[in-house]
Amino acid sequence: MHHVESVNLATQTFAMCMKADQGLSIGSMKAGGVGGVTPRLIDVDGLKKKMDKVIIIDVREADEMGKPDVKQIEGAIQYPLGPLLRDAADDSLDEKFKTTPLVTICNAGYRSGIASDQLNAMGYDCCSLHGGATAFFAPKAAWYSPEYVVLLTTTDTQKATLACSVATASQAQSRKTILVLMGDAPLLFRKPEIENPAPKFDEINIGEPFKPLKGVVAKFLDLGGQVFACKSCVKHSGLEYSKMRDYVNPMQAPDLSRMTVGAQGSSSF
Repeated sequence: MHHVESVNLATQTFAMCMKADQGLSIGSMKAGGVGGVTPRLIDVDGLKKKMDKVIIIDVREADEMGKPDVKQIEGAIQYPLGPLLRDAADDSLDEKFKTTPLVTICNAGYRSGIASDQLNAMGYDCCSLHGGATAFFAPKAAWYSPEYVVLLTTTDTQKATLACSVATASQAQSRKTILVLMGDAPLLFRKPEIENPAPKFDEINIGEPFKPLKGVVAKFLDLGGQVFACKSCVKHSGLEYSKMRDYVNPMQAPDLSRMTVGAQGSSSF
């Protein structure tokens, strides 16, 4: 695992990486990497499911970590980028780094992307946290990157059934899919005890060949689908997130714009 050129490259680009990483937001962040190579990425959900099975390496500098506004992931090992790559190239990292999957993190994902790219080139098993520590502590809508977006804007039972059915079919095809509730649609996902003339989704059954919506939504969630509701629309509907089903994630219009632009496709109902 002797790749001295990796260390030289990291040293040459270190100042640039520091500036780029600190200036990025989650929405504008592009995956780092050296020579245009995209590093292996893991998102926040993926990391949280594997926290006890990976070693998290924070590649930010010691003077950064001492700042009061810097968020740190519990259990992460602080190992600045330069020394990390130098020690990896010298084959002097602790044995546990060679036998356990690694996840590198930084502020927004640029430096950790370079670290992941270089460590993988040296034979380590490493992913970079997409969006960095900023994403880890941010609401899901700020960093989630769906492959398909289904937008529902009404409490109409037929349109609600079509939207949820399309979302479930997409998720069943292993596409990261989100169901976005706008307009009056948040009312469909209110908690059972919240009274309103609008139907609740789990009461909807428009008949064959469509299945009752309760089962459709349950399958969507079981497959890993995500439900988001527009903050302004929730308020306009006379609701608040505490009155909605626990799995409904808050979001705002800029979040929807970012996710739709980055998705492979979308449908509106």
